[in-house]
Amino acid sequence: MSQNHYRISKYQILKSLLRNGHLGLIFQEVRRRLYSDANFLLLYREISLPASIPEPKIHVALRPMKSDDIARLLDINQKGMNDEDVLERIRLLLLLNSGIKDCYVAETEDGTPCHISWLINSSQNEIIKSFYDEGGFPLAPSEVSVEGAFTHEKYQRMGIQQWRRFKFFEKSLAMGATRVVNYVRYDNIRSLNSCNSAAYKLFKIRMDKWRFFLRSFIFKKVPEGTPYPLDHEKIADLLLS
Repeated sequence: MSQNHYRISKYQILKSLLRNGHLGLIFQEVRRRLYSDANFLLLYREISLPASIPEPKIHVALRPMKSDDIARLLDINQKGMNDEDVLERIRLLLLLNSGIKDCYVAETEDGTPCHISWLINSSQNEIIKSFYDEGGFPLAPSEVSVEGAFTHEKYQRMGIQQWRRFKFFEKSLAMGATRVVNYVRYDNIRSLNSCNSAAYKLFKIRMDKWRFFLRSFIFKKVPEGTPYPLDHEKIADLLLS
């Protein structure tokens, strides 16, 4: 099965949630779509490479995703997961459903997939626009975006994501890209701190508004050099400025 033809139905997801005792996630999603606001920070970085790419704590290799990686890396029936772990896997499975191309996996020496992420360029703007309901920022020909970066819980805090970041920079430069753009939820402090340490700069805020199952977006440009992470009050001030 090609990575671009993987599909998981909403019925399969619902059945899995019910079978594994995650009924609360269903009500949480209904409440979110009835009425909620969520803020995302849009970050960018000019692409450059260090003299040598920092190696992770274990040996890994980057390759295109294969269909059998899905069950090994994104199994939503895995025992012992909390709600956040399940939601993260569902988000990535839906991203696979979208048909967005260029999904990569980092695998260990024994062939175990341990990290997944997408490297997206401007040729996929229409798919991004469709998947994000107009919430996807269109990429210029010189830009790329990284989506869905996820490291399996067993392999977190081993430097794999930092290593993959620079491997993606190598690929991006080879494609002629000079800038990478990321979306990060405002309260994902670990990812924001990682981006901050990697010299990403904040340039926009996106507010996602759900009202009775309809979603809309507000984009707001922020002053150059605005520090982040941002708390809810600071984001509100920037959106109103």
